[in-house]
Amino acid sequence: MHVLVWQAKNGEVPEGLELDHLCRNRACCNPSHLEPVTGSENVRRGLSGVLRPDECKRGHSLIGAPEYGPSHKRQCVECQRVRNREYARRKRAQAKLVAA
Repeated sequence: MHVLVWQAKNGEVPEGLELDHLCRNRACCNPSHLEPVTGSENVRRGLSGVLRPDECKRGHSLIGAPEYGPSHKRQCVECQRVRNREYARRKRAQAKLVAA
């Protein structure tokens, strides 16, 4: 399906190239998330993302991020800050409702 969307917007995929999903979501059909690359480049990008990504799914850098848990997955510090702020905001709002 993503090839059809690419062809509708950009024409044929260049000879000898295949479409790489920059977003790493193979079901994505957004043509701005697709890039024609060689097969070996597509494999290299795919394997490097699986083995040790350098960014979280929201695009924050994971370089130097601490590792947690038995799987030693790196946790995005910025995403954790956002989750903590949101949690604190909800708790303050809940406390105001109880006090009122």
